[in-house]
Amino acid sequence: MFVLVIWCAPGLAREPRRDASSGRIRLRYIGDCLAVQTPTRGIEVDPLISLALVPASIQEWAVDENQIGRYMRLYMPRTLAYLLDTTDVIMLSNTPTPYFRSEWIEWMATATEQGISLQMVGGYCSFGGYGNPDWGPTAVGEILPVETIPAMAKRDFAFHLRPIAEGDPLLSAFDWQKGPLFYAINNVKMRQGGKLLADTEPEGMPLLAYQDVGGGSVLAFMSTWGLPWGDDFVRWEYFIDFSADMVYYSAGLEIPDPGIVHGIRTLFEKYELNSMLVRSLLDFVDRVGGRAPKVQYSLAELDLRRTGAEEMYREQEYPGCADELSSLVEEMELLNGAALRAKDAALLWIYAIEWLAVTSTACIAGWLLWAFMIRRVLYREVATTRHSG
Repeated sequence: MFVLVIWCAPGLAREPRRDASSGRIRLRYIGDCLAVQTPTRGIEVDPLISLALVPASIQEWAVDENQIGRYMRLYMPRTLAYLLDTTDVIMLSNTPTPYFRSEWIEWMATATEQGISLQMVGGYCSFGGYGNPDWGPTAVGEILPVETIPAMAKRDFAFHLRPIAEGDPLLSAFDWQKGPLFYAINNVKMRQGGKLLADTEPEGMPLLAYQDVGGGSVLAFMSTWGLPWGDDFVRWEYFIDFSADMVYYSAGLEIPDPGIVHGIRTLFEKYELNSMLVRSLLDFVDRVGGRAPKVQYSLAELDLRRTGAEEMYREQEYPGCADELSSLVEEMELLNGAALRAKDAALLWIYAIEWLAVTSTACIAGWLLWAFMIRRVLYREVATTRHSG
């Protein structure tokens, strides 16, 4: 049985790749990472993933061409050695070839052969492109498990994901009979040596494929989460779980049971959102000259406990991690109330000063009005008389 699982799970047959010091998978997400309909928000709070963003897609109007050029210069690796030292998985999501220098494309292909993993997620700019250049003739295109078809780069129809590789851990964790609809797909054909993991139902077009390349691997997902292809996909209850599991799978890590980790990932996200709210309130209090030392101290303590919960997650101590996170979320919500009270206390002095300023101004203006206008008209002073006698 153990041998059968390994055979069915090519992503788990390799030695797991992640940062030795932090225990995290170092994911370099290149493409539509700033768009609304992406898994960025959910992935970045996953304790097993360290996320580096390289915005490189104008899809969904997230960034413009000038910004993309600046981001690519700032955040793309300067050398092949640096790419290998700082990256475990590269995700190319809906990003076109013209944004990449030729050496960057060569480095990504070479780094994959030397042990990192590459993913390509579909979209108008991926695979054969749709009004965009074809990735097929590039060094990255040559290591994909599929061949691009630029003449018919995209198909539009509603379909479900149908697992082909029975027992594969990336797909067997979910009930795809109740899975989301997709509305478009990049048109490709399987390459010899590639492993088809899932196709479309209906029509049977390749949807998810995998291939070992040297010491690394390539995972190709021919649809996407962007508009309008993945409208239902991003609303699916397990969207973040599946997106994170794709990263685990490429890195060679064990895929956790979504029934267990789904709630934990949701708690991590809730904690992070509440934490951001508390921090924004504390920042406001500081800007208006107020102080909230107790709230700041409590926030630091909760963050320290959150670090402990992350470590439990990485060690797969899921029950303890869930209990600790539930407690942390409750305490963070209470701390949010304390931060709101600190904000109200800081504003109270502002309201008091404003009230005193307005009231005193009104009193002075009233006195001046009385002294110089009303009193002089109604109550003229009696003239001095001189006794003559």
